[in-house]
Amino acid sequence: MILGSWPGTLKGNQFLDILAKSLESHGARFVAIDSPKKSVHSPVEALLMQWPDQIFWKARPGRVPYLAAISQINSLRRWRQSGKKLVWIIHNDVPHDLNDRQRQLWTYYAHALSSLSHGYMTLSPATRSVVLRRHPGLSTKPNSSFRHPSYPSVTRTAAQAR
Repeated sequence: MILGSWPGTLKGNQFLDILAKSLESHGARFVAIDSPKKSVHSPVEALLMQWPDQIFWKARPGRVPYLAAISQINSLRRWRQSGKKLVWIIHNDVPHDLNDRQRQLWTYYAHALSSLSHGYMTLSPATRSVVLRRHPGLSTKPNSSFRHPSYPSVTRTAAQAR
């Protein structure tokens, strides 16, 4: 099986490297997908959507990336229509540091992601109930989890960790 990871690479992300090597040790080929829009016709059979909230990372301060969200959703819809599987790896139920307008867009964007996903994964079995409260559209979909330790150099306040 050929698995794509979107976004493709985060330089120096040791946990992504561990995930890739783990999947490869079980016979999968793990490839980087920079953009679902550009890769829908690739030989990838399943796409691991790891950071769909990257639409906010690239937004100019104070801007809400509506066009980026619409473009990604349309691209993911084409992936699904082409028979490829979509698996959402949910790192945060709501991305950190969003302004009010971005948070509102996230609600609609995440609803679309929930609808398009064939299944989902959480970073701990304990977070499944939190994810389903936030994304009830995932409740009937296959799911799994893998333990993801905290990044040693990252500290967050209690409010940020929610």
